[in-house]
Amino acid sequence: MTPPPSKEQKTSTSPPIIFTTPGTKPDVCLYFFSKEFHVSSASLKLNSTYFRKWIEPSEGILPTSIRSGFASEWFTQVNGDGTCALTSDAKFRDMDTSSFHGNTTRLESAFQNLLCAIFNRPYCILDATELNIMTQMADYYCALPILSNSLSATFFNSPGLLTTLRTDPCQSLILAYKLRHAPLFRDSLIRVPGPWSKPQFQELKSHRDPSSLFLFNFVNTIHISFSNKIIQLQQSIFQLSTGYFPHYNENHRLQAKDMLDCAKESVDNKHNLLLPKWFRRCRDRYLGTLVPELLAPFTTNNLVLDKAAVAGKGDYENSFLCLEISDAELPWDPTQFDW
Repeated sequence: MTPPPSKEQKTSTSPPIIFTTPGTKPDVCLYFFSKEFHVSSASLKLNSTYFRKWIEPSEGILPTSIRSGFASEWFTQVNGDGTCALTSDAKFRDMDTSSFHGNTTRLESAFQNLLCAIFNRPYCILDATELNIMTQMADYYCALPILSNSLSATFFNSPGLLTTLRTDPCQSLILAYKLRHAPLFRDSLIRVPGPWSKPQFQELKSHRDPSSLFLFNFVNTIHISFSNKIIQLQQSIFQLSTGYFPHYNENHRLQAKDMLDCAKESVDNKHNLLLPKWFRRCRDRYLGTLVPELLAPFTTNNLVLDKAAVAGKGDYENSFLCLEISDAELPWDPTQFDW
């Protein structure tokens, strides 16, 4: 007779994954679904307030281990709300994790990447979904700063991540805000006002994340300011076409009128004018004249993670890529190193 399936936590058929630092040995064992990690408690406590608090609690039960050479063991706890987390409570040693309906492979990969960040190991993030899971984990284990600090090098090793971040700049903005990652936040801030005729940041008003309304108001203020600059630029073009403009000549007036004709070549399939495309076409057509000088600030690409992007062309034919904010304008305290 075939015995019933075990309800114990999955045991890995692969050797344990070891995370240590020079001069240390693994003294903590982490069982995360089917993965087993042997890690040094020193780096865990240094980079995670959660583990710093619970590996050596000032009060309560000190984590223990029945395995020789390990000070403590941690097990996967599946909660009634569908979430999961590590716990040192030995009663979860044999807990049945089959009731968990999430993608355990995704979670295992994200958790391993988080450990890579904590132990200063290189890693690759599959896509924006994985970064979102990692950010949630880092938030729970109080390890957001170390994850944020590790990301800059990881971006350029993770082409799938960059591609998916572009498709959902609102989610990217929320993650960047939680991680306080300035380059990602700036790039997301540049993308969310696009397409210019239907800004994506409007979706933040109905997003479920608690920070979304704050971020909507933050972006909306910047968007209004930039829109006013667009109006001023259009006024300058119209003024130039009249012939009454400081330091103008007849060529400038003719160019300005031709710019208005160029607008006919910058519409979508519904004949709506695409301002970024119009500005780009005008700037490229009149190199060496006053026109590029007027349009240069609006056709610049300030994206850090996509230097090849061109405002007004290709995927960005209806997007400006020139928004910028200073460090002082970032919506968090840059002097705070733990959050």
